[in-house]
Amino acid sequence: HPSEDSKKYVSWVSSKDSFNINISNLPIEDLISQSSYIIGCNSLALYISIKAKKNVICSLPPWAGKSTLPVNNLRYLRDF
Repeated sequence: HPSEDSKKYVSWVSSKDSFNINISNLPIEDLISQSSYIIGCNSLALYISIKAKKNVICSLPPWAGKSTLPVNNLRYLRDF
């Protein structure tokens, strides 16, 4: 999240060596355009990613119900 300290996730990211995860301070438009998948909840970044026709996955937990984003055919991480 842009308002969080990027160092907060360094240890978690480094423990996931089987994934290509990067922490960056680039503008959101650049991050979205350079990403293969965008995973999030009910965020503006997720909505922009959907409109940009990116591979988007909603990470809301099952107990949270459906996303409030005004889109159809949203894929959920819980369904994988």
